[in-house]
Amino acid sequence: MITKLADTIQFILGNSIFLLREVLLSRYIVLSKLGWGHFSTVWLSKDTKHDTYVAIKIMKSSPHYMEAALDEVEFLQKVANNCYHPDWISSLKEYYLKVEKFK
Repeated sequence: MITKLADTIQFILGNSIFLLREVLLSRYIVLSKLGWGHFSTVWLSKDTKHDTYVAIKIMKSSPHYMEAALDEVEFLQKVANNCYHPDWISSLKEYYLKVEKFK
């Protein structure tokens, strides 16, 4: 839950400083930190254009994180391009069933 006190807290990631309630790209209102990993931080944000909530992933600015970030973008683009294709969905189900057998 976001409080008045939390609205003033600064989060530092990479070379950027974000304030809760800060507006990114004149569209996304930063609400809360959802999680973090080796090269990024994920923020719960409000998309004011579509009146919905989104997760925004901010990559660290160091050049040596660029390859991992680009790999992830490529993977997510493949998911977005294929997520409604019946053969792709079927192959995901088959993979999931195989993985579950080994647990």
